[in-house]
Amino acid sequence: MNPEFRYGFWQQGGIKFNLKIFTMKKLILPAFCLSLLLTTAGVSAENESSFVPSSLSSIGNDDRKPVKPEELPEAITKALSGDAYKGWTMKEAAVVTPPVTADKAPDAYYEITLSKEKETKVIKFQKDGTLLN
Repeated sequence: MNPEFRYGFWQQGGIKFNLKIFTMKKLILPAFCLSLLLTTAGVSAENESSFVPSSLSSIGNDDRKPVKPEELPEAITKALSGDAYKGWTMKEAAVVTPPVTADKAPDAYYEITLSKEKETKVIKFQKDGTLLN
């Protein structure tokens, strides 16, 4: 049985098909599938590129080592005993070594947490007692 074409319609077996709608349905389904495929591929690639192994997660973090107040350099203890820090008590102290960069070697500094009543502040000193912040 040969299909008949009349006025934009296709007729076969007593059923009429609008050629424009039939062609459009054939195009929409593959276009939808293609867009769905591209979207999931993009999300998958994004998730893979943001994955950081746990062994590399500490790269770029400062290396902190707690220090007892007695172990602080004499220049820092002199600076802390001055009038600027009168009434403040030392809560904790640490030696911080920044991560190594390509252009320079890291300079270690001392980070000291002071408290006074309800206030808390963190100050940073170089080894020679120079204030960094």
